[in-house]
Amino acid sequence: MADAAATAGAAGSGTRSGSKQSTNPADNYHLARRRTLQVVVSSLLTEAGFESAEKASVETLTEMLQSYISEIGRSAKSYCEHTARTQPTLSDIVVTLVEMGFNVDTLPAYAKRSQRMVITAPPVTNQPVTPKALTAGQNRPHPPHIPSHFPEFPDPHTYIKTPDDSGAEKENTSVLQQNPSLSGSRNGEESIIDNPYLRPVKKPKIRRKKSLS
Repeated sequence: MADAAATAGAAGSGTRSGSKQSTNPADNYHLARRRTLQVVVSSLLTEAGFESAEKASVETLTEMLQSYISEIGRSAKSYCEHTARTQPTLSDIVVTLVEMGFNVDTLPAYAKRSQRMVITAPPVTNQPVTPKALTAGQNRPHPPHIPSHFPEFPDPHTYIKTPDDSGAEKENTSVLQQNPSLSGSRNGEESIIDNPYLRPVKKPKIRRKKSLS
């Protein structure tokens, strides 16, 4: 049967890289998703009247189905971001299917077909968790007027002022006391005036000619 071919193909894909199964959660997640697609392909073959299928044929159809679904998701995401949204909606999916040449009007009749095979739900597989970056302090929660799916605030140390008690201000004051010319005192002003290149430019006086009466 096509189901047996799909099961054999799934087992072959799981042991393709080696005899031992991977313990990486990400690899297990992708393997479970691939097996689910193979079960879907075998069910469609059974509905079409096939009693058996070669392993290579099931693998090829599974790859085509995966590419088709991935293209729908990629295009729907592009339409979503083009309209300044973060999550695709049904309209994005419909536009994507129309652009790919699919007749959307045939979907309701296809979903209600009598020879449809019901596939049992696959076992729950934990989705791979993306490691979070190192944070300093506790992030500020969103106010009520900001949706929860918006990005989080940055770390508090990037925008909260931290008082500095290291005494640097006292050290700067003592340096100014030792060098009065740096503090803008009268002595400093006189030293600037003595330099001809730093003297303020005086406006030239315009003399008006006396009119002869």
